[in-house]
Amino acid sequence: MNYKNYMADLESSASGSQLAVWDAVFAIALAVMGLIVSEFLPASLLTPIAQDLGISEGLAGQAVSVTAGIAMVSSLFISVLTGRADRRKVFLFFGMLQIVSNFTVYYAHNFTVLLIGRILLGAGIGGFWAMLAVAAMRLVPEVKIAKHLP
Repeated sequence: MNYKNYMADLESSASGSQLAVWDAVFAIALAVMGLIVSEFLPASLLTPIAQDLGISEGLAGQAVSVTAGIAMVSSLFISVLTGRADRRKVFLFFGMLQIVSNFTVYYAHNFTVLLIGRILLGAGIGGFWAMLAVAAMRLVPEVKIAKHLP
């Protein structure tokens, strides 16, 4: 199914307010794409990162491991920490955390700053993934969940 047919299907089955919900689904999908790229891109750039920072490739690889560890820990606690907060604001916070993280990593002049940026990304990833499934299931009409959110 191409994009044009997909949008036509959505428009034919949705009222105006439901289309706004699909915009939210697309926004979340875009954020997920950014998170995945941010998470995995450094794995392919370990040698240049190590050379730029004057560290070993193994130590540079720890930046990837730290991100995964922090994501796991933050995903366990994010529901408790956000409580009854407005989910839109929480998602925006995690999106901003991702942006700040990427700028921190980009401008990192030593390994410590690189790790700080990757830790921020890990917190954003864990929080985002912990909330994602529930948010998506609330946005999409129940009859469309199986078809549009595999």
